[in-house]
Amino acid sequence: MIDGETTMISTNATVIDLQMDDPVNAIRSHLQQNTIHPSQIYLEGIVAYLGPVKFGDCGKDWVGIQLTGDSVGYGKNDGSVQSERYFTCRPNSGIFLRKDKVIRRTLTRLEFLRLR
Repeated sequence: MIDGETTMISTNATVIDLQMDDPVNAIRSHLQQNTIHPSQIYLEGIVAYLGPVKFGDCGKDWVGIQLTGDSVGYGKNDGSVQSERYFTCRPNSGIFLRKDKVIRRTLTRLEFLRLR
């Protein structure tokens, strides 16, 4: 996934399957307004967890995101919630969202090279 386009994950039946380490954006409107800088439309991150969680409803379509770049520090956790560890990241640099609240993003060439 290189270049500059993003692919929206549909909220209908055709949901794009995310994979571990996919670069993603978290949709701002689905996060608490006080957790992010007002100028950010999305929080950037990498998929760090996919699957069910013990908090919230029991659905299986949860995405744990390790925030990256300018989004680091605007999260809600360190990859654990209610003493359950799902992934590991810096404090306030992890978030959990439902799949339909996440956009898979395409890396720029520079981002791709940095992650290698």
